[in-house]
This record gives sequence, structure tokens and C-alpha cells, in this order.
Amino acid sequence: MANRNYNPMRAAGYEVIVLAGSFQPSAGVPTVDNSQSWFTVSNTGVGTYTIQLKDRFFQVYSAHIDVSSFGGVADYIAFFQPATGVSLDSLVANTGALPIKIYTKAGVAADPAADASNTVYFTLVLKNSTVTG
Repeated sequence: MANRNYNPMRAAGYEVIVLAGSFQPSAGVPTVDNSQSWFTVSNTGVGTYTIQLKDRFFQVYSAHIDVSSFGGVADYIAFFQPATGVSLDSLVANTGALPIKIYTKAGVAADPAADASNTVYFTLVLKNSTVTG
């Protein structure tokens, strides 16, 4: 699936890929570090972002996301939030578009301030092979 040379790692599975990235959220255009060329991010609504993977993978082993806020205070909560009935496995295999929703602690969808101290960090552990075992 993915057409890149990834460094090998020891894992309990075949073709396990770990991708870790970050971006600074904004109601306008989120800021992504240019060295992270394997994905892009767009703001698609209030508190709603889409991580667009440039490669496709067969399965999601794990997906974690967190928002770091000014002063280290946990002001926001973030989730990968695909549409009802749609799995992250299906999204990474077909479109590569992973929807994220960011909420305040009160449960209201919100865009964190466009500030260098507000950063969304995420890690994806993916399978890049149909081999089982």
C-alpha cells in the first residue's frame, strides 16, 4: 500500500508502521511542520479537522490523539471521530482521510486559539500488509 521506504522496527506483526505527527489548530488553515510530508490537515468546521494521509494502509492497530494547551492546562479534548458506521480501518484503506473533533472540557466543539502553545499531537500504529501471523 504505502509507497515509501520506512525504517524497520521490531513488532508483533508484519509491516507495522508507526506515524506520529502534530499540527497547530486554527479556525483558518492549521499549521503543519513542513518536515511531516506524509499528511496534510484541513479545518472543515468548528472544532472539526481532517488529517489526510498521503498513503493508504490496511488496518489501524492504534490511534491516539491529544491537545496540548497553553500552560499545560487540559482545556481541550480531541477524538478521532469517523461517521457512524465507518471504521478508521476503512478510512485508512480507502480515502486516508481521518476526521478529528476537538471539544472544550464542557463538551462544546471549539477551535483552540491559533497559538504556538496549542498543538494537536497524534500517533497512528498501522498495518501495511495483508500478511497474517
